[in-house]
Amino acid sequence: MKILCIHGFRSSGDILCKSLDSLQKKLKKDNIYFDCVTSPTHYIKTNNETSDFQDNKYYQWWSTSRENLFDEHMYDSIYESIEYIYNMYQNGNYDGILGYSQGSVLTQIILYLQEHSNLFEQKYHKFKFNFKFGIL
Repeated sequence: MKILCIHGFRSSGDILCKSLDSLQKKLKKDNIYFDCVTSPTHYIKTNNETSDFQDNKYYQWWSTSRENLFDEHMYDSIYESIEYIYNMYQNGNYDGILGYSQGSVLTQIILYLQEHSNLFEQKYHKFKFNFKFGIL
């Protein structure tokens, strides 16, 4: 069994895999494997942010900030993120999907798209996922 793992905001696939290390070791004997992917979208610090995160080490699935949380334009790369996950899905023979933090929101969107694609804009209809399960 192969599970596609989606990291959270200001993170990466490597960071998520390290967090799942002990679980991976326990489940490997049962032929359950985790594939942690990294978003193609680099994390970009906002102007008023004082965090120590460096732009080149951390990633996000879409941009957002507390000030503009409900502003549609802040979710600028959601389509590209779904497309990226779809390409991984097509090439990876995955049984399930696991999402953490922002990755869990993306996982929910993907699973909802899988079951209710007719409720999404036409451009999303090309994404045909068939995950057997999701873990949030």
